[in-house]
Amino acid sequence: MISGYLLRDVVNLIDGIHFNAADEIHTLGHLYESMLREMRDTAGDSGEFYTPRPVVRFMVEVTDPRLTEVVLDPACGTGGFLSESYGHLEKQCKTVADMKVLQEKSIFGGEAKPLPYMLAK
Repeated sequence: MISGYLLRDVVNLIDGIHFNAADEIHTLGHLYESMLREMRDTAGDSGEFYTPRPVVRFMVEVTDPRLTEVVLDPACGTGGFLSESYGHLEKQCKTVADMKVLQEKSIFGGEAKPLPYMLAK
């Protein structure tokens, strides 16, 4: 969201939801699906697409990257796939040298638009 005021309004609305009430959980699910639909529709022909976090997590689990491999997302958006991959690879680190490999030689991405790039960084 470009506007911090709009983001604050959304946070306030979500904060008021009681997650133990079935009707409010249904409302939140509807809100989430509506947001995804709007994001898909506004992407138009630009090729932008938001992949929900559970789908990203599933993709990483299925591909099961190993610490000796390189993960590249050349159109990483805000870096969701890369951050999920980092978490997956971090579990494989046993030594300081492993962490160095993870941090310096394992995760790479690129993004053409400045705002998503900044968020990914």
